[in-house]
Amino acid sequence: MWSSTSFLLPWLSLHDQWDDFEDTRALRELKPDLVLFTGDFGDENVELVHSISKLNFLKAAILGNHDCWYTAELFSRQDVSPGYSPCKSECNAVDAQLQSLQDSHIGYKRMDISELKLSIIGARPFSTGGNTFGPAYGIITQRFGIQGMNHSAGKISSLALQAPTGHVLVFLGHNGPTGLGSKPMDICGKDWSAKSSGDHGDPDLEAALKKVKERGSHNVQLVIFGHMHKTLSLGRGERTMLVRGQDNIIYVNAAVVPRVIAIDASKCHPNNTGLQTFRNFTVIDLNNGQVEKISETWVRVGDNVSVDHEHILYSSLTPQQSV
Repeated sequence: MWSSTSFLLPWLSLHDQWDDFEDTRALRELKPDLVLFTGDFGDENVELVHSISKLNFLKAAILGNHDCWYTAELFSRQDVSPGYSPCKSECNAVDAQLQSLQDSHIGYKRMDISELKLSIIGARPFSTGGNTFGPAYGIITQRFGIQGMNHSAGKISSLALQAPTGHVLVFLGHNGPTGLGSKPMDICGKDWSAKSSGDHGDPDLEAALKKVKERGSHNVQLVIFGHMHKTLSLGRGERTMLVRGQDNIIYVNAAVVPRVIAIDASKCHPNNTGLQTFRNFTVIDLNNGQVEKISETWVRVGDNVSVDHEHILYSSLTPQQSV
């Protein structure tokens, strides 16, 4: 039987914005069944990742391009043929993060959660977006044995198709798939220069999803990712952060950066003292195997902890335009 409601809480694109005490207080207020991280914890911030690994919540994470920022550059200067074995100094930071996360790191893996009737499918870690593996190619081939986009797509789809019957499937990637638009404001659209445009999604993830959908044997509800920040470059406004496909799969980008805003509480209300922070989370509610609500939620943490406000991205009660 389905639980009446399950809560997913993706926590995306931290970029060093993490405080053990304050973020744990916020999580206790939200009471999630599962916490998801889509990477970019920092530029190989081993200490932060280790801290998150100790978080006393059920969690799954995938490392992003910033999480191999320096190591990928070292690999890109080396021969990464099958016989190549990099020296330890090139790998310590990436290895340390993977060792801290252990089974919580979901890249090219699947996490089956029987009590929630849910399977989390890990896409390609360390993604920079676009048609190549980019600087992380050497890391991906050495750590995961993946040799190219087709191989990657096959690995991801195989994981999904082997999920337990009756489980809802949620794909977790650092970046989203191709096929969701090519304008700068689109959910995976290029935005980093005045002339830039184009689809910067991951083609292997799109191919994997296509194969799973064609098989028709599993209930794919969500694809969750980050990487492409909500605020567009050059002051061009904000990115579309959620789309619903013609296949009714919901694609959500929760890379709200910065995700922490600090204020002097005493200036806002005389009864408050000291510094308060607003901390952003994207909260996803599932009910009976279907997405019920998705919201960008800001939690106020100070003398007390409470949900300050939320921006609803999706509600099953409101008609949604498909792409």
